[in-house]
Amino acid sequence: MSKEVLNRSDVCPSSGKDDDENTKLLLANLDSFVEEEILHSSTPLPVEAAGDIQVGSDVEIAGDVEVAIDVEVASDVEVAGDVEATNNMEVSRDLEVASNVEDAKDAESTGYTLDDAIDKIGLGCCQMMAFLFCGLMIFSSAMSIMSSILILASVHCQWSLSGIEESLLSVLLFSGYFFGNQFWAYLSGKIGYKSGFASADIMTVVFRLLCSIQLSPSDTRILGYPWLLLCLFGIGFGGSKVGQVVAYWKDFLPRAKRTSFSVCVLSWWCVGAASGTLLAALLISSEHYMWHWYAVLCTLPSVLVVLLVLLALESPHHYWLTGKIEKTVQVLNIMAKFNFKKLPEGKLLPPADEYFREKSLKTSNSLKDDNCHIFSSVFISLTQCRKLFTNDRWKRSVPIGIMWLVVGYLYFGAVLISVNVLQGRHTCQTHSINWPPFQIGKNESSIDNLAYNDVFDTLTDSYKANELMMRDYLILALISGAEIADIMINISLDKLFGTKLSMSANFVVMMLGFTFLWIYCSSMKALVLFLMIVRIFSSCLLKAVYAHSPELYTEGDGHIGEQYSAFMYHLGILITPWVSQALFSVSSKTAMIIYAGTCFIMVFIPFTLPFEKKKPLLQS
Repeated sequence: MSKEVLNRSDVCPSSGKDDDENTKLLLANLDSFVEEEILHSSTPLPVEAAGDIQVGSDVEIAGDVEVAIDVEVASDVEVAGDVEATNNMEVSRDLEVASNVEDAKDAESTGYTLDDAIDKIGLGCCQMMAFLFCGLMIFSSAMSIMSSILILASVHCQWSLSGIEESLLSVLLFSGYFFGNQFWAYLSGKIGYKSGFASADIMTVVFRLLCSIQLSPSDTRILGYPWLLLCLFGIGFGGSKVGQVVAYWKDFLPRAKRTSFSVCVLSWWCVGAASGTLLAALLISSEHYMWHWYAVLCTLPSVLVVLLVLLALESPHHYWLTGKIEKTVQVLNIMAKFNFKKLPEGKLLPPADEYFREKSLKTSNSLKDDNCHIFSSVFISLTQCRKLFTNDRWKRSVPIGIMWLVVGYLYFGAVLISVNVLQGRHTCQTHSINWPPFQIGKNESSIDNLAYNDVFDTLTDSYKANELMMRDYLILALISGAEIADIMINISLDKLFGTKLSMSANFVVMMLGFTFLWIYCSSMKALVLFLMIVRIFSSCLLKAVYAHSPELYTEGDGHIGEQYSAFMYHLGILITPWVSQALFSVSSKTAMIIYAGTCFIMVFIPFTLPFEKKKPLLQS
């Protein structure tokens, strides 16, 4: 602007008038210049300055963003640290588990299991003493049950009971047997086998003595019948420990011998039944009739069991499964000392299975309530039993359950029918059996003079029975003692025909025995022969099913399978009095036909089992 003024002054030469005009023009230019300067001073800052300000704000925003990013990164780092810490914890936990597994493997290399110890101890004096002790307990139970059946036969005559009333007494006896089996299994797991055995035999002694107070030759039916119902239930309840006795006996046996030797110990049952019958021949036959002494003397085996329990060893498996490792080792040391053996090197390992490992960590005397184990519950859990019928398991569970049901039904049915037939339920006349070698003298009337069909067709309305005489008891003892041959018969049939065919053969022979009992028999000799056949082969069938049924269950189903089998077996025992006594009192032929028909149907059931055993189980 100043240059422009100067240039203009240079162009216009100065003159007087012209000077005034130039001066005015210059002043005007100066005014405009000043105005322009003022205007320029009030305008915004130059672009460069605005750019600087914008850069500053961007820097501030960028700082905020950077701070936000730093916060986010810090939070991410914190989360990553937590994840890393969690991973470290998991890794440390995995390392701890791995170390425990490694320690367990190291322990296994230096330790031994309970079964390994018992296998090394083997068979010897310890097993012999356990066999005698368990045999005595089975002997006492058999004598208790058989003596009760003989009491029922005599009370039937003395009190003129009907068939329904007598069968109700038998049902109460076997009801106690049914519920007692479940209860003693539960109690043995809670307090141990020894205490369970002592409790069962004390209960038997108490109710047997109460029964002896009531029984007398006089007619005390009105007051005595309810009392007798109670006593018989208690006697059956206390005498139902046989299943736990067998389980206790197996705990002392090596694994290779458990099944075969557990079947052998059941032979004490026929010895106890025969002994109770022989004692009845001396004390309660119609020649003597000493009810009180008979009931008292039948308690002696139970009293002896209670005394010997104090000297017996507790089951090592019970101590082992309840976590009492030190006591288990003490029992094993005693067993090894009696057998002149030494335990394996190392420490006794806890149970390998997780279910039992939890139990081994506890020091309490009881196990948790879990129906998979045989000790765990009084009654079968329907939820657990459902496992036996899932998928293809029903193919083995249904046949074996039916077989156990029929075995109990047939065996005790044969026992009750033997007493009924020898009692001569067809007439109220006195009789005795004119059969060598028990013939002592002349009889008023002999059953040999009667046709067998007339024997079972001549049923009176009152349905009274004869008193069993000494010869009748001796024959009944002979029939009971003949059951001891069942083991050799089972071994022979198993080797010749195999598992399925041998079981089927047992049913065939029993079917023929029941059939000839009401068709062919015309003399007492033939009658006793067929009764003996039925009793022997029913006992054979019981031991065969007991020996082969464990192989049908897997390791995980073994305990509930045993519980299921025991339930079905005792259920069959509970059913049979209604046929062998109640129906027999109405039509003996019908009762025989039902038993024979049941055997005929069961001939085909063994062939539905899922597999055939390659090697005979009982040959050892």
